[in-house]
Amino acid sequence: MHHKQQVTPASESLPSKQDKEEGRPGRETVYYLKDERSFGGSGNTALYKWVIVLIGLAVLSVSYGLRWSFGLFCNPISEEFDCSRTSFSLAMSIHMLMFAFLSPLTGSATDRFGYKPILLSGTILLGSGFIILRFVDDIWSFYFIYGIFMATGSSGLGLAPNNLMVGNLFEKKGVPIGIASTGTSIGPFFIAPFATYLILSVGWRNAFTILGGMILIFLVPLIQLSVKQTAADQDVFRKNIQRECNPEEKPASKLYEMIAYFSIRNQQKGGNQINKMLFGYFACCLSYYLICFHLPGIFGEKNVPHMNVATVLGLTTLSGIFGKLILGAVSDKVGTEYPLVVCLLLEAFAIVGIMFSGSLAAFYVAGIFLGISFGGVNSLVPVHILNSQEKSFQGKVMGLLTFSGAIGGSIGPLIGGLSYDLMNSFLPGVTITVTLVILASTFLALRRKPVRAN
Repeated sequence: MHHKQQVTPASESLPSKQDKEEGRPGRETVYYLKDERSFGGSGNTALYKWVIVLIGLAVLSVSYGLRWSFGLFCNPISEEFDCSRTSFSLAMSIHMLMFAFLSPLTGSATDRFGYKPILLSGTILLGSGFIILRFVDDIWSFYFIYGIFMATGSSGLGLAPNNLMVGNLFEKKGVPIGIASTGTSIGPFFIAPFATYLILSVGWRNAFTILGGMILIFLVPLIQLSVKQTAADQDVFRKNIQRECNPEEKPASKLYEMIAYFSIRNQQKGGNQINKMLFGYFACCLSYYLICFHLPGIFGEKNVPHMNVATVLGLTTLSGIFGKLILGAVSDKVGTEYPLVVCLLLEAFAIVGIMFSGSLAAFYVAGIFLGISFGGVNSLVPVHILNSQEKSFQGKVMGLLTFSGAIGGSIGPLIGGLSYDLMNSFLPGVTITVTLVILASTFLALRRKPVRAN
């Protein structure tokens, strides 16, 4: 039986009297796809939505899995290029910094052109970059290809386009975003062993070729054939392009408009919550990556066997999957803000447990709590952004979210290293980061009353 689909306005807001007096239009109408099969129905529409969730999971698995498997290539490449580990690690640092600074631009581009072309471009750049790496003969070429060229591709496969693609298909966004975001944990868990097998079997050059070829052969057709942008999406993108390309609007006026928008809207939402969440995500990533990167050193001071360190890291990664799924479902029931406060406090508690526990069982429990809290934060913050921001600004805010997390992830290990080099202990650096996490949770818990915009 054929079902008719109607695109109907979910909410229409006509210009108020004050808007008319000041020459402002009403809010833009938001459209949802309405039929009896939408939002959990049993027809093709519901099936398509969950297919998109799985595609988002696959994209994030590939992007994050390959990024965190990069360290596996350190020994063979360093030996062939006759360079130090520090020189090789610089490529990863350049990649992460470029990824961070490109993420807001990617988010803005997603607002203008949509998530499908951004995902396709990122996939092509990342896959072709791996193939090109096969032919590099010096570390400087490696810096350019991996640090800049492939970082551009990675930014196109980041949180902004994926969360926009998945979240805007659903009325309740927590569970689908939670499922899709598990790719950031599943990817490293499966791709790292596969990359190791390729390096040992065929060498690092052929391994890069195989990985790049798999990305281009499987992921590009999957996105091209499966991902569709609705007519309502296209209308939003078209309006964004028209607004940004309007010759009567000068860049300064557009910048002022954006600043004013965030200022007024965030105050109306109750105390600048978006900025608080960005700070919370920064603090969360800062602490998490400091602990995970320096966990062998921290446990070495406690004479914990190296195999147990790997077990704790594995438990942390796997529990992150459950954190994303559980907290995603919770956000659909009770909202995002107070669960986020709980997750940040749980992360601080877990890190304190890792630093001061004396038994192996306590280390395992702390690692599980750390993974659940970090996974929960990665699920809750994007849901809050999608629920609180207008569609024309979601990509920009999601790009800022990725930027804040990437900067935190880059600085965290550095703080830990400086702390150990200067103080002969990781505790001072951990204390700083945990304090920031507690401050972020406090800021989020203390909400101001919404103010009326005049």
